[in-house]
Amino acid sequence: MNTTDAPARLPDPHVQPALNLWPTTGRLLGLSRQSTYDAAARGDIPTIRIGRRILVPTAALARLLCIDDDPAA
Repeated sequence: MNTTDAPARLPDPHVQPALNLWPTTGRLLGLSRQSTYDAAARGDIPTIRIGRRILVPTAALARLLCIDDDPAA
């Protein structure tokens, strides 16, 4: 696997409205798989379930991380 030192970026919520809980969200947060699922179970990470998939709304994750989702502001 090729890694870089560039910080991870959240996708635009209008382009990608939800992210997979694992690995996408967990890796953005720097959490292990188990820690990611534990945080979601506690409600620390907002999730929605669609069938067997657990998704994280991109806008909710941006608010959780205090990231302004309007880059023009």
